[in-house]
Amino acid sequence: EKLIALGEKIYKIVEKWRPVVDLKSKPIQILPRDEKGNVVSAMELNGWKAPVARKYKVSTKNYLGMKPASFEFMLIFSYGGQNRTSGRYITGAQIKPTKVDVKWGYKLSANFYVQSIMNQGTESNPVASAVLMIDYNISTVLQDRTDSKTFFINGLGKVQTY
Repeated sequence: EKLIALGEKIYKIVEKWRPVVDLKSKPIQILPRDEKGNVVSAMELNGWKAPVARKYKVSTKNYLGMKPASFEFMLIFSYGGQNRTSGRYITGAQIKPTKVDVKWGYKLSANFYVQSIMNQGTESNPVASAVLMIDYNISTVLQDRTDSKTFFINGLGKVQTY
C-alpha cells in the first residue's frame, strides 16, 4: 500500500445532546509512503491548497412544526499536497459539529467514520481519495430517526455528497 490514512478512523462527534470534545481525535490525513515504507509527513509535501469547507444542517420537526433537535456540521479538508512533483494528497479531513441545539425530551447522537481510502490516480502519480460518513440519530420516547450522509473527497479538491 502506497497510501495510508492517519488519524482516528471512527469517533463520536455528538453524544448525549452535545458535541464531544476529544483531543485525541485528530483529522484524517491520506499521505504517501517513501521507498522504505515510512510515512511522508504533510510538512514534507508541497503545493497544498486552501481548505475546502462545506456546511450541512440536520433537523427534525415535531407535530407543531417546531424544530426541537438540530445540528450543523462542517466537512473540511486541505488537498493537493505533492510529494516532489507527483501525487495529490489530503490532510486535515474531518467532519465536525459547529452548532448543536436539542430541546428537552430529545436525544441526538452522531458518529464520524472513514469508510475507505483509495488511489484515483496511477501508481507513479497517486490521487488520494476517501469516503467519509456521518451517522446520526434523533430520538424521543415516541420516535426514533436514524440517518447518514456520505461524502467522497479527493486530493484534487472534489467533494460529492450522497
